[in-house]
Amino acid sequence: MKKKVQTILIGITIFVIIFFTVVFIRSSQPRIPIETGPFITANPLDLSQIKSISQFRSCEGHNFSGRNANGKEETYRTMKHYVDSIDQLAQTEQQVKIFAPFDGKLSQIGKDSRGSRVYLLPTSESNGWTFLFFHVDLLPKFNKKGAKVVSGDHIGFANLTNAANFDIALRNLGIRKQLNDSPFFYMTEEVLSQYSVVGVTLENIIISKEERDASPCQLAPGQSGRDAFYAQSEIGKSWINLERE
Repeated sequence: MKKKVQTILIGITIFVIIFFTVVFIRSSQPRIPIETGPFITANPLDLSQIKSISQFRSCEGHNFSGRNANGKEETYRTMKHYVDSIDQLAQTEQQVKIFAPFDGKLSQIGKDSRGSRVYLLPTSESNGWTFLFFHVDLLPKFNKKGAKVVSGDHIGFANLTNAANFDIALRNLGIRKQLNDSPFFYMTEEVLSQYSVVGVTLENIIISKEERDASPCQLAPGQSGRDAFYAQSEIGKSWINLERE
């Protein structure tokens, strides 16, 4: 009887060890959002107010890199998009509008060097992707964590005080690992068509990993690490200017 109890206890112990080992391994791996359908159903920008948009994986601004949508590590590239306003609206507040890209809620609001950094989580299945605005001012009704938004809602303005641009990004904020991708990959055909009209397409707004790996961003002297700035020679190389009639 005693031997039987010992055998059972040993079996339970082995099971517990295996169980927690599997849980640990799974939690330590990046969450790979495969075959995520388009969930950005409204344009986050008023394109009549926009002059140009930087390419994904550009060498503009500062290093903003990490794991891509396939979980592969990338370094020294900007895995988001900068947005330049038209000249008439440069360095303004409460002028350049931003919109909710889908039905959802504000999952986080943080302070930026100017304005706020806003995280929007869709109601629909997005495999963990969160849309980010950097350097914006929210309208009072939306300026709180958990605020609900409807696709296309005017939720605030870009804060361009003494600045040339603001930013948009897409991140998957999983356990221990964060993934980065371009919002353009997750726009519906209707939204993409609005960009196509002004000359912005998936083909020209995205720099592939292979292309960037073959032509690395040059860093400014003495720069390295997470927020390293790029060399002056990189400025202006990676922008798509919107076409006007």
